[in-house]
Amino acid sequence: MKSQSVCFANRNCGLSIIELVVTFAVVATVAVLTIGGFPTNNVRSALRKEVEKTALDLRVAQNNAISGKVPSGSSATPRYWGIYFDINQPNQYIIFADVNGNKQYNAGTDTGMAFFFESGVTINRLRSFSGGDRSQLGFFFSVPYGETEIFYDNSTSNVTQEGTVRLGRTFRSQPITWDVRMRVSGQITVTAN
Repeated sequence: MKSQSVCFANRNCGLSIIELVVTFAVVATVAVLTIGGFPTNNVRSALRKEVEKTALDLRVAQNNAISGKVPSGSSATPRYWGIYFDINQPNQYIIFADVNGNKQYNAGTDTGMAFFFESGVTINRLRSFSGGDRSQLGFFFSVPYGETEIFYDNSTSNVTQEGTVRLGRTFRSQPITWDVRMRVSGQITVTAN
């Protein structure tokens, strides 16, 4: 039995060249619109990843304090665990054990580890609750309760109720920024600007 194709009267079976061109144009347009957004989405997702990692590392430092974790290479439990941000070192932050308990980050005496941001992501601004820009911001968590204290400009006399770290990245001459904010109550919020 022969298979027969059904064709309408006065028409050849198949597609015309115009139908092929129109179909190709529609597919190409959809592809261009879809692919065009990838660079922007990659930049935004890389920044968002670093923001989420920073918020998570605030919790890591707090959990180290609650668990009474002893830093490697030390035999004593620190009095505080902290995370330190410095606007003059915009590509990194440091999680450290405050061994001497002075509520300051001291590179020579405190055991710490630097964490570097992905290429292009930097600290754009450090702010205290009073709204002032700061050069340094330190979040400290007491051992073993994990109570939060926030100091700015590496001084225990500069106490604040909340600290904000603004991370940013530039894409096509446009800055993209996100804030990581922590309050002494322990609440962490992440917001896009």
